Amino acid sequence: MKPVVFIGLFFWISSFSVAQKAVLNLIHIKNFVGVNGKGVDSIYQEFTVDSEGFMQGAFRNYYKNSGKYIAKGSYKNNMLVDSCFWYDKDGVLFAKGNFTYKEDYRRMVGLNVYSPEKNYYAYLNDTLLIYNHPRTALPSVLTFKDNLKHGVCYIISKDGFINTFTYRQDTLHGYFKNMFFLNGKLFLKIGAHWNGDNSYDGWYHKYLVDYKDSVLIEKTLYDKNRKQLSSIFYESGKPACNYYYSTPGILDSVRCMYEEGTTKSFVQYDQNREGTRFSYSNTGQVIEQAACKNGHLHGYAFEYSGSDKVQTKKLYRNDTIITKEQIQNNIVWQRVFYKNGEVEKVDWFDHRGNYKSTTCCESAGNAYWGPNGNPPIGFTPSYKQTTHTEYHPEKDVDLLLFKPLPENEGYRNGGYANAFIISKLENKFQGSDHFYKNLLYSIQDSLTAFAQTKNGAVLTKLKAPVNIVCSLSLMVADSQKGFVLVHLTSIDGVVNKKIKTAIEKFFAYRTVPYTYPFHANSYLECHYTISPK
Repeated sequence: MKPVVFIGLFFWISSFSVAQKAVLNLIHIKNFVGVNGKGVDSIYQEFTVDSEGFMQGAFRNYYKNSGKYIAKGSYKNNMLVDSCFWYDKDGVLFAKGNFTYKEDYRRMVGLNVYSPEKNYYAYLNDTLLIYNHPRTALPSVLTFKDNLKHGVCYIISKDGFINTFTYRQDTLHGYFKNMFFLNGKLFLKIGAHWNGDNSYDGWYHKYLVDYKDSVLIEKTLYDKNRKQLSSIFYESGKPACNYYYSTPGILDSVRCMYEEGTTKSFVQYDQNREGTRFSYSNTGQVIEQAACKNGHLHGYAFEYSGSDKVQTKKLYRNDTIITKEQIQNNIVWQRVFYKNGEVEKVDWFDHRGNYKSTTCCESAGNAYWGPNGNPPIGFTPSYKQTTHTEYHPEKDVDLLLFKPLPENEGYRNGGYANAFIISKLENKFQGSDHFYKNLLYSIQDSLTAFAQTKNGAVLTKLKAPVNIVCSLSLMVADSQKGFVLVHLTSIDGVVNKKIKTAIEKFFAYRTVPYTYPFHANSYLECHYTISPK
């Protein structure tokens, strides 16, 4: 009998020692985000986090009452994959794209301009469509290769024009057509970029467009951004200036004409690329003589009165004015000093050329008006006004596309309605969210330990995996209490009554620590599996 007793005892100890291991598989999360612009509908997002805290599988962001989507798609390790969709505030499709997963430099894409953490990480290697204008059903079409804009893109401007740009590895390179408003006038530019913006190759044309016709106002022939020939025209279409180049990029001479055809100015450059520009009245009289270099005003410029006397003397450096002297009867009566193109101070002289006073223009507080305390007659001081720096989010993103706001509707999203942004390349790794992992691993560990107790020993008799679903709600008030209750939702698998009862006892009044309101206003549905060992 002793051997039999020994074997039975060994079997009982072995059964107890092979306690089951509970594993947290994934967490379904329903999170309250906020309310819409008018505060009448709640915004929720739903997604799944795996046991390591990475977002996986399908997600959706929507209005609770209306059921309208804001965004939906799929995750893999926190990055967008497969087909994803975004919608405007009316539930109309605003953007869609296909994404591939790759651990590489990533971009941030989404609808939020000022809170980038509410957007999505993505690797772009396909076409992205953005329906960014209410006047047309056609989308902006952006093409990407290896996360860089590459190929022909069609971008609809805020004024509704379909503009074409060609990219090579995120740099403008190739054919473009760009129509835009400037100072109330409509312009069209056609040409080919060369390795960047404001750099061209081949013929470049610029037109002034109206509803009846278009007028050529500039044409230039480039050789890899080196000018070979260039002409500009008046809005009437008549020639304004012709630029001549002896070799590509080397300016030889410039002749400008009045609209009626007479010479307005002419400059011829020497081998040092220096020359003197003579400007004429429409009657042929010289009215200005200015030193130039490399196509820019550089040196002294003299303006003449009708009696051929110097009336104004200016000093330039690369088209930027440095000083200006007003002269009468060969005597300087005013000398103006400039800094960065703005008046810095003004010296005043009497009719004999003797210094009288100085007016400073940095601020009203340090202006000096001369002995009599009054400003000179005919001079209005120009004070430097305080300016406020305005934040332009487009400076921090690669592209920012948006629909114009309807009339009489308040601004939202920082003044950008239905914005869709594509950030510049980033190399920040969006790691796992350890909050969920740390919060819910305590249930996993406690459930494993429970199987080694007298009440939980029945779990060692499992013949097949059992899936357990429990839920908990994270509220700000719970963080003040320091814990949150866990509710058993379902038990799936082949289990007998004793096993089911044991699991129910484990979850009775079960709590997990919750001391700081991370992810507040969230509903978590947690999936655990207990498997035979």
